[in-house]
Amino acid sequence: MNIDPTAFTIFSVTAWLLGLILFVLLWIFIIRTAVLSALRKHHAETQAERRAAAGRGMPQ
Repeated sequence: MNIDPTAFTIFSVTAWLLGLILFVLLWIFIIRTAVLSALRKHHAETQAERRAAAGRGMPQ
């Protein structure tokens, strides 16, 4: 069974594009997760510093 070269080219390009799109979406998800984690950590540290300053009677 022979595959038409045009059909094979279309299939190949479609497969590469789908793979590239999935790869990019995966990296976006990974980077988004890392950024949100860092923001939550920073927010918690900032709140802890504000609570400590308020406990010492210092202005915020």
